[in-house]
Amino acid sequence: MIRKPRYKVARRVGEAIYEKTQNPKFAAKQFPGKGRVQKHRSKTTEYGTQLTEKQKIRLSYGVTEKAMQNIMKTIRGQKGSPPELLMQGLERRMDNVVYRAGLGKTRIEARQLVAHGHFTVNGRVCRIPSRRMKIGDVVSLKKSSAEKDVMKALPAFGKHTPQKWIVRDGVNATVRTLPQMADADTTLLFAAVTEFYSRN
Repeated sequence: MIRKPRYKVARRVGEAIYEKTQNPKFAAKQFPGKGRVQKHRSKTTEYGTQLTEKQKIRLSYGVTEKAMQNIMKTIRGQKGSPPELLMQGLERRMDNVVYRAGLGKTRIEARQLVAHGHFTVNGRVCRIPSRRMKIGDVVSLKKSSAEKDVMKALPAFGKHTPQKWIVRDGVNATVRTLPQMADADTTLLFAAVTEFYSRN
């Protein structure tokens, strides 16, 4: 996945989608087109709004377009609210669970730690950031990894309160239940994204 400057990407979509942009400086920054007198003001279409929301969610979770499409294929035909199913599909990714549990400072860092084999799922090493976690799954930091200086330096360890759908005990995190819509970022409009994919 090609990495672009995160500050510029966040400005383009108009939201502090990355941890490094969640600061007063970014909040006070004037986004392109805002606060200016425009002679020819173009009206944002419904499709344009949905496309923007899709990009915000995709970039927030750090997933590719293919990954988004795969989640949408998985939830088609399932019982429940499509927006909530999409949210759960993203929240239950292994890299996100590591991040939500406070075992990684950011989703990007959590993804790297998983890919490098620092975590196990139910006692077995897993290097697949996109793995879908189930209720009862236990994600643990390997003992050998916990002893490394780079892991000891993570300020998130012991200072982060996991969301209520995750129970953390030291360097172990258990998926207690399914995440609810209130557990996700309230600025992300999952309904707009499911509508976008339903029309394509």
